[in-house]
Amino acid sequence: MGGPVMVGEPSATSWGPGRLDVVVRDRQGRLHRRWFEAGWSGWQDLGGGATSSPAIVAGGPGRLDLFVRGAGGRLRHRFKPPGGAWSPWVDLGGQLGSAPAVASWARGRIDVFARGVDGQLVHRAHDPAWGGWGPWETLGGHLLGAPAVVASGPGRLDVFVRGTDHQLHARTYANGWWGWSPLGGVLTAPPGATSTGRGVLDVAVRGVGGGVFVRRFLGGAWRDWVPMGGNVTAGPAVVSWGPGRIDLFARGTDLRLWHTWEERVASGNGPPPPAGSGWGRRIVYCNSCQRAWHVEADGSWYTFLVSGRLGVPAAGVYRVHRKIHPGSSGNLRLPWFVGFAWGRTTDIGFHGIPLRPDGTPIQRDDELGQPRSAGCVRVSQADALRTWNFAQVGTTVVVTP
Repeated sequence: MGGPVMVGEPSATSWGPGRLDVVVRDRQGRLHRRWFEAGWSGWQDLGGGATSSPAIVAGGPGRLDLFVRGAGGRLRHRFKPPGGAWSPWVDLGGQLGSAPAVASWARGRIDVFARGVDGQLVHRAHDPAWGGWGPWETLGGHLLGAPAVVASGPGRLDVFVRGTDHQLHARTYANGWWGWSPLGGVLTAPPGATSTGRGVLDVAVRGVGGGVFVRRFLGGAWRDWVPMGGNVTAGPAVVSWGPGRIDLFARGTDLRLWHTWEERVASGNGPPPPAGSGWGRRIVYCNSCQRAWHVEADGSWYTFLVSGRLGVPAAGVYRVHRKIHPGSSGNLRLPWFVGFAWGRTTDIGFHGIPLRPDGTPIQRDDELGQPRSAGCVRVSQADALRTWNFAQVGTTVVVTP
């Protein structure tokens, strides 16, 4: 991508599909921005005074907020409203020992993190409900360099740091701060992080030898490190503009900005979910074809045959409201019952093929795929357990005709 000779790490953000904004710092401390929208723009000079790499975030469509460490280690901020010009720089105080990192989980909500001068993680947030900026707080840890932060949904923050052991460490905010978790790896620069959907995280790091490695959190668990190649000379920035898409930016050996991207194609063990069956992590039940899907936030799926009742429940969007193991109907046991809708007298749910008092099933697995139930959705015992583990109270269930 060329551009100015860089110092430190780039920063990138997206405020919608097909849109990217990236900012870098040059040797004179000046910031430069370039954006992608149906093609790459030229470079825009955003002025000087930065003593660290920048941090940029999209707080909403067309809204950009830019942060740097300025003279004396103090946080500086400026913003660009939709369709407007950049504001002047504003001093937000603090004593930063690294470049800042920033995330936004809702319009007007901004969370800024950095390494403090004592090596611990520090944090300051802006929220319209408070009428402005809250105070600085210290969140512990022992950091080398700048942190990375991503907001994967309202009220959720995941912060990643390079520890003094050169491994990746994480701390999560969800209804309060959780403890620190070690995630391994061997980092030689600050990490970058993004989310391609609710419940999906991607962390990119520079490893030994200058190659980039990515580790993904999906389905409630961390996957193995995946090499992405390259030969970079600073930590990477990683950003997503939608499900399955990640873009990586890094400083190359020529000290210029380099870029690559990956489009992850969703896949599964059988036919994909019906068109128009929602988005994000969910269960899909096609009533007419007597088939269900567990769909992950990145679009990947697991599908299986079921036995329900035609027209029950009505097509629509539901949520899991209770889980019972086992449920019951008369003298029949209903293993791994996951209730998501209501019938005339009781709730409707997914469950294993009912078992008689002697433990024998009332239907064979090879008879699934036919509408044989009085109302609930029967599945094999193995898929009933899988559904029980996949679904939490509140999980979306989409019923299609």
